[in-house]
Amino acid sequence: MSFQAFKFVELQSVIQFASITLLYQVGTDMADCQVLYINLFIILPLSIFMSWTKPSDHLTKNIPTVSLFSASFLMSIALSMIFQIGFQIFVFKSADYFEDPKTFVECYPSSTNTGNRGHSERVPCTRDTALYLLNIFQYIIICICFGVRGTDSEFRQPFYMNKIFFFTLILIIFYNTYKLIYLDQWSKDFYELAEISNTYRLILLAMVVLNLVLSMFLEYFSTQVFTGWWQ
Repeated sequence: MSFQAFKFVELQSVIQFASITLLYQVGTDMADCQVLYINLFIILPLSIFMSWTKPSDHLTKNIPTVSLFSASFLMSIALSMIFQIGFQIFVFKSADYFEDPKTFVECYPSSTNTGNRGHSERVPCTRDTALYLLNIFQYIIICICFGVRGTDSEFRQPFYMNKIFFFTLILIIFYNTYKLIYLDQWSKDFYELAEISNTYRLILLAMVVLNLVLSMFLEYFSTQVFTGWWQ
């Protein structure tokens, strides 16, 4: 397993843990179909296909990192964890300020609504919808960052040379973007999402782009700038 794949597997579990923890604070949880889509159609294919990237055809004067406890590796993991969790908290709270009050849906504990199946029913709200729409991009963001600016990126071929990985990545990005911008009725019913205004959807899209840009900068800092200072 490459360092890129190892960091991705580690960070995706942190992202999921942070999401669940935030949702528990308001008495709700991720819907079953949300968890199924994230694990089965994002994390599983990306974690498998990214490992298929072949070694670089060219030699470099640098020596590849061989330890999981190297300064650049640990700094990359630490900065990514702190930033992704912090961005989740920011987006989770942003619904209170950026969403239209007419479409804002408050989060209520699931136990307050009992359905016909004999157990508590989940109630979609604006905050968990915003958090989910960010989450499905965060897995892609860390995957791209570790592939482009990762600890061992110069010793591997460019990630777009891994055709099945690149095609899967593009397919997931297109579907997630469609779901974020258009959020049709089927998606709302299947993923148990609340209605959000068009303005807030564009704000969320801007936040996704900002998350990507800052994540790329942090990965560059931890693997290039910080490593130079440390040495």
